[in-house]
Amino acid sequence: PNLQNLPRPDTDEYLLRGAFTASSNMYLIDKDYPQIEFRVAAVNADEPRMLEAIHKGWDIHNANAVNMFGLDYEELAEAKATHKDHQTPHQKQLLIKRQESKTVGLATLFGEGARKMAAHLGIPVNDAYELKDQFFETYPRIEQNIAFMHESAHRFGHTVPMLGRTRRHYNINHE
Repeated sequence: PNLQNLPRPDTDEYLLRGAFTASSNMYLIDKDYPQIEFRVAAVNADEPRMLEAIHKGWDIHNANAVNMFGLDYEELAEAKATHKDHQTPHQKQLLIKRQESKTVGLATLFGEGARKMAAHLGIPVNDAYELKDQFFETYPRIEQNIAFMHESAHRFGHTVPMLGRTRRHYNINHE
């Protein structure tokens, strides 16, 4: 199971987290591939700016904010490392931009529309469209790759992801 999708302990009203316990003398290990969605998208689309950030070992959400908004990476990394009680107003603004780029990037990769993205960010829908356009301007090969996948799905009724397993999209061309 994806344990990241479980509610936080303070909001787990059904105590779902308790369902994931190890037997005695056993351990439950939760592994996470950091920012895997962007890593796969960068390789799949051969997106140079994103690949460069990955090769530098940068936090990809910081890198997206840097590339989308022209921020300074070191300044943003310092803001993220600073405890929220000690952040300056400027650092808080940097982290807002980071959150925007993270939300827009993930929403875009997962095919979320601007309306839902706007709701997540608490911004007008037009601003969400602008942020999505800005993401695609920053990473044009990601946009091209998504467009290619959509075209393939509609033309052939299926797509073939990186690992080669055909994924059928039944009724994709039916309204």
